Amino acid sequence: MSSTAPDWDRILEMYDEGGTFAAVVDQDFVLRAASARAQGVTGWVLDEVVGGSAADLIHPADLERALQAFGEIRRFNGVRPPDVYRIIDSAGRHLAFDVSGRNLDDPPGTVVFQLRELSDRRRAEMLAVEQIELIELLSSGAAMSECLTALANLAERHIDNSIALLVVGDTIAHTADCPGDFVVRHREERHGPLANANEAFDRGLSFVETDLADLDHWSSVTHALRIEGIHSVVTTPIVAAAGEPIGHVEVLRRSLMSPTNGEFSVHELVARLASLVVERHRQNERLMQVVHEDPLTGLGNRRHLDRRLSQIAAKGKSYAIGVIDLDQFSWVNNNLGHQQGDSVLSTVAERLAAIVGPAIDVTRFGGDEFVIVVTGDPQPAELVELGRRILSAVDETIALASGPRRVTASVGFSIAHVSDENPHEVLVRADAAMYAAKRDGGDGVRVYDDDIGRTIRRRMVLADELPSALAEGDLSLAYQPVFDLDRHTLVGVEALVRWRHPTHGLVGPDEFIPVAEHSSTIVDLDRWVLGTAYRQLCEWQRARPPHSPLTMWVNVTARTLEEPSFVDHLTALTDNDPSPHLGIEVTERTDFCDYGVAVDNVRRLRQSGFGIAIDDFGTGQGSLQRLAHLDVTHLKVDQTFVANMTQSHRHLMIVRAILSLAATTGAIVTAEGIETARQLTTLRAMHCAHGQGYLFCHPEVPTNLEARFGAGLHDPWRPTTTTAELRWRRRPEVIAPRSDAAPTPSP
Repeated sequence: MSSTAPDWDRILEMYDEGGTFAAVVDQDFVLRAASARAQGVTGWVLDEVVGGSAADLIHPADLERALQAFGEIRRFNGVRPPDVYRIIDSAGRHLAFDVSGRNLDDPPGTVVFQLRELSDRRRAEMLAVEQIELIELLSSGAAMSECLTALANLAERHIDNSIALLVVGDTIAHTADCPGDFVVRHREERHGPLANANEAFDRGLSFVETDLADLDHWSSVTHALRIEGIHSVVTTPIVAAAGEPIGHVEVLRRSLMSPTNGEFSVHELVARLASLVVERHRQNERLMQVVHEDPLTGLGNRRHLDRRLSQIAAKGKSYAIGVIDLDQFSWVNNNLGHQQGDSVLSTVAERLAAIVGPAIDVTRFGGDEFVIVVTGDPQPAELVELGRRILSAVDETIALASGPRRVTASVGFSIAHVSDENPHEVLVRADAAMYAAKRDGGDGVRVYDDDIGRTIRRRMVLADELPSALAEGDLSLAYQPVFDLDRHTLVGVEALVRWRHPTHGLVGPDEFIPVAEHSSTIVDLDRWVLGTAYRQLCEWQRARPPHSPLTMWVNVTARTLEEPSFVDHLTALTDNDPSPHLGIEVTERTDFCDYGVAVDNVRRLRQSGFGIAIDDFGTGQGSLQRLAHLDVTHLKVDQTFVANMTQSHRHLMIVRAILSLAATTGAIVTAEGIETARQLTTLRAMHCAHGQGYLFCHPEVPTNLEARFGAGLHDPWRPTTTTAELRWRRRPEVIAPRSDAAPTPSP
């Protein structure tokens, strides 16, 4: 370390160039020296500012970024490229400069900064970059208030000596510099200062007010105006796409001068971007309603339940979860059809909502299972009484097309105490209590107790036995064909896993796959399914013509997709085949722990030629954001929409929207659960590419499929329907016209 005092004048002379001035900051961020030119540009009295903290001279909103840059320059001994920071001049105004920095060797840790006033060209470049950053922020799913605050910052950076507020409905966005008095005024008086701006607002123009201290409608904040040196304001309407005003941008200025044309352009740009933010937020709200709402019943869905449980658990109060499952509901679907089954579900949903009232949240958890959340320190006896009222309401006759029918239900409750940290464990216990009620014969109520705990232990047994089931061949695959709806040809198959347990019989995937997901077995299970399915695919491919390959679709869980070695395993399995004709399905209900790894794996899979499909699209956590992040080749429309689209205009519009969305992204749409010729006709009219369902074929073992379609599965489909239902095959121009008209519901 040098023993002599630094020659600041020599250092400043080295870095003083035309149009710039230099400042030296030591390792404690204390200003040690500044060029004489700095006094002329900023009005600083150098003797007063030198020796003080440089942080006092930087705009508070830019300080954290400045300190980070200072640390990087010292750490890496390099030159920091120019970036824009606002400096506080002697009058308290904020002046924007291009600032670059360089680490000095002597004294160690000292940094010299060069500050250059912004040119018009540089300001335009900054504005363009900041617009892109805002759009990226908006695309990331940031809250509306966060985006509007970013716009307030943008306005202040490009309109010198200003304070910006954006008012949209009840949201008032502003930077940290905005005095609280202004926010209070807006909350209490709302659009007070806009009384004289109506004519300008009607024309979509900005409105300028000067000498605010003398205007009556600013009197409530006159004191704050004087403190901040505010003399004028420019108010610009925020106009929605439809043309109606939805808010305004208010820029408070420390100047009486009229804004320049360039500043007016910034006002209008901020207002247009704010309109984009609000419109996107409204779209997201509509999308979130779809995402959180069960399309059949209008109740909340599983994602809504997750959010509700998180909110309740965060309050640390006692609550209870109830699970309601209809008894023998599969009989209704199998014997009366899914349409009448859906009528049962809709009716039960209405009755549940009516019996529990608005104070108790009701969701459709999936299938014929509903979940209620009861707050307010519920007691077991109260829950039993509530359960009995639910059973009485459900048991009332339901009018169906096939005639009146009665259904029963089983109800299970579990109480969560303050000590419960994971509400999903409470849900598991309630589910176990519901199954206990079913084992008792159904049409009953149980509250979780120690005896019911044995049900959970069964799951533990399954988890222990699943690895040996994999090794001993107790698992098998069934395959459901996927057809090209225009060409009437088989284009793929979906692999579905089955477990034949030696003592428990057939264990459904809905039971053992969730068990596997909570253990390391799920990765081995997924890899076994992939290996078995791919080998079967290769066998079928060898018997097919080379110009008509099949695609094998395999469901993969989140945990497997997040495995770092997953892509390497899959490419090795397919021997680096550039066109493996193997597709990976990820259900929209998937919750990723490491979304970044999953996205990276999907990208690598696409580069290796694998297809990617989002399964159950429209029912879970899928969104435009996920669709943008994942390089998806296929969307699979959930069977709920397909089953209801010929009876419900709303469901039809959802299917149409999915098809339109897929067209913009280049994804191929597969409709799941096609059961009737009318559903098929409707899908073909909307140009849906692929489909699968019981109309064509049930999931079958390979030998059964080969007996029906041939060794290479190359025959056209032969739907399992009556001759009358298949008249569209002979006269498609009459029965299935290419039209966007909605199908007329059957009487």
